[in-house]
Amino acid sequence: MSLSQRVKPLRLACVGLGRMGCIRSEAIATHPKAQLAWVVDLDEGRRSEFSARFAAKGSSNAADALSDESVDAVWIAAPTDAHEDLIKEALANGKAVGVEKPVCNSPVAAASCYDAAESAGLPLFCSFQRRFDPTYQDVATHVASGAIGTVKKIHAVFRDHPCPDLDFLKRGGDPFHDLLVHDIDYILSEIMKVKAADELPSRILGSGTSFMPELKEVDVMDTASLHLEFPGGVVATLEADRFASYGYDQRIEIFGTGGMAQVGNPPQSSTFLANSAGLHSSRLKHSFPERFFAAYRVEIDAFLKTLVGEMEPPVKRSDVLYSSLVAEAGRLSAITGDVLSPRLDETTKELSLYTAQGDHVLTAHRGGGRS
Repeated sequence: MSLSQRVKPLRLACVGLGRMGCIRSEAIATHPKAQLAWVVDLDEGRRSEFSARFAAKGSSNAADALSDESVDAVWIAAPTDAHEDLIKEALANGKAVGVEKPVCNSPVAAASCYDAAESAGLPLFCSFQRRFDPTYQDVATHVASGAIGTVKKIHAVFRDHPCPDLDFLKRGGDPFHDLLVHDIDYILSEIMKVKAADELPSRILGSGTSFMPELKEVDVMDTASLHLEFPGGVVATLEADRFASYGYDQRIEIFGTGGMAQVGNPPQSSTFLANSAGLHSSRLKHSFPERFFAAYRVEIDAFLKTLVGEMEPPVKRSDVLYSSLVAEAGRLSAITGDVLSPRLDETTKELSLYTAQGDHVLTAHRGGGRS
């Protein structure tokens, strides 16, 4: 049965009512084929507001929602360091799971979550909003059609606005896993069409620092850069920063032998003023809720279609593990200064990271676990 044919709405719980949780709760509650059954958050005021607004049950304990047999699925928008436990608890209670990226803060933990989903026979749906954004998808289509010839270089910019609060940054604010992973996934899956480990970047170099003293004290970077060299010669450079004073800055350029394709920044309005003082245009979109509003709605619709078996999760297990491994390589490289390379053991099917000197750094088993 397709989602459009379904009569009874799917009942969903949303765990976490931060910035993304509020977006997800509203998208679920206003979807014609879904019902927001539960909202879970430690903040009583926020929880009460959403419970009243959407006639949903509320709790500070996720177990209350996850153990409700009438709930079909859960969307997890809690801090990243809580993802693994919540995903596994939801799956153990027979609930399909949608989760904000990153699935976890490490490829090993992410693999473990996918193992749990496969054992439970339930979908684990990871959110990468560029997969659903019309502009990013238009550019991917142009590149795939050969409109710019053979890809040679890629450059991505991710400058956040406004800067998240310090508590969030200290708990899950690593720029490689929280910011750059969006562009890593887009480049790997939509531009380079990586399907196997030997198509991953052969050389990965990351750098970063902390301009905020409070983050420097706890070894969390607020600005980062990533250099990726692919086996065929394509070079990708990515940069991220926690704050851009002029608005939410999200861009990517793909340069090829026959042209260039680019995702630009949509302004808050198309107003343009020219006078004796100069040329003036609108600021950029304020932040991600405005920039990716349409993508988030399409994403929830895709999750619901996954629940009724109308489609498979667009983001596959290998997509998540590959992007997580590259993000982790960037983070580790930024700390140690080493150039890192992924290597697949054809016998064990274990995907590992090594330094240029051949030293083993970590192993993310494609089937879960750690060597």
